Amino acid sequence: MKLSKPFKTANLVLMMIAIYLCVVVAGSVFINYAHVGMHEKRYINICNSYKDVYEQVNHVGGVDHIGVGMVFNRDKEEIYSFGKTSFYSMKRNFVVDAAVDMLDPALAGNEVFELRWFAPDKSEVGYTSLIYAMVPIYEDGIVTKVLCYVFEAQNYLEISIGYVVLITLFFVLILIVMIMHNRNIIRYEDAQKKYIDNVTHEMKTPVASIKALAEALSDNMDRDQIERDKLYGMILREANRQERMIKNILDLSKIQGGMADFSVKPTHSGEIFEEICNKYEDRCYMMDIRFLVSPDVYTLPDLLTNSERIKQLLDILLSNAQKFTDSENGMIGISSKLFKKKAIICVEDNGIGISEKDLPHICERFYRSTTANNYNGSGIGLAIAEEIVTKLKEKMWFESTLGQGTKVYFSITLNN
Repeated sequence: MKLSKPFKTANLVLMMIAIYLCVVVAGSVFINYAHVGMHEKRYINICNSYKDVYEQVNHVGGVDHIGVGMVFNRDKEEIYSFGKTSFYSMKRNFVVDAAVDMLDPALAGNEVFELRWFAPDKSEVGYTSLIYAMVPIYEDGIVTKVLCYVFEAQNYLEISIGYVVLITLFFVLILIVMIMHNRNIIRYEDAQKKYIDNVTHEMKTPVASIKALAEALSDNMDRDQIERDKLYGMILREANRQERMIKNILDLSKIQGGMADFSVKPTHSGEIFEEICNKYEDRCYMMDIRFLVSPDVYTLPDLLTNSERIKQLLDILLSNAQKFTDSENGMIGISSKLFKKKAIICVEDNGIGISEKDLPHICERFYRSTTANNYNGSGIGLAIAEEIVTKLKEKMWFESTLGQGTKVYFSITLNN
């Protein structure tokens, strides 16, 4: 996966804060305009509905939906009211007094639309804001009465706070995701650099050995045949080591690059295990290591997997077991069991084992445990094994005790 260039965390945070402030300010301005516009529209509807309300004052009680209506005469006395809104019935005097303070423009013939804000600690009404809409009522061309309609304003402050809280949570989430992604990019680049450094180091070692052996042969050509054959054998081993390392690196690159085949099909267990077990039976015999294969491995139900990849996985695990097991009383074994819709394969040995500290890292590329430093190897075998298991959507896990041996388990899906 190609990752973009990482930002410095401080720059990333500053950029997100700047964007956050812009969004909050723009959103607050928009909410303010929308809020005022909503109440102006409501006011227009009130004016259109209630301009002639005084002539029908005995019939308006049933049209109240959003507030309370009051009718005042020119002496600013309330002569009629309708509606049953709770804020009016509980704090009637407060609502009426506030309306009386706004009557003069309406008595002069102007329609009034006013939003009154009340601080929560000072409000006798208990609401942050009330809308007062006043319509003058004419008789013979003269304003004789005023219809005042009062309703609770949809709280702009609460809306704004809610908006800011939601936007803040959203930006915090985005910032966390971006920081984590940024760290992943940095971690990926560090791993890539370490990978290149390790490949360079691992490939230099056999090349340096081959060069030194070749120089030894060249500098002293009068060596006897036995000594020359010994040096030739060492050169061949180092060349084989280099070849295996290059092959493993190419295999890992193909798997991680999606170029390797991981298609699955029904497969008989014998097709997988017979070939690989025969191969390691001969190798272990030559090294005087006991190689034990449980009979149930060959009689497993048909498997739904990629046989070539499972063989490659077994080859890696058995090669490691053989490498880290001494010939004296050494033992390597393969067994299996069924669990739900899976076959669980176990590759075990009684070799040097893995320490508890090293166990979480053994599948990392070029990682060498403290007990494995004296053994040759490419350092990426288990990294390939983990990639194979992951690509096949299976599981692999380890159990090991330092000085007593290791058990590696992995699953294979049964062909139901």
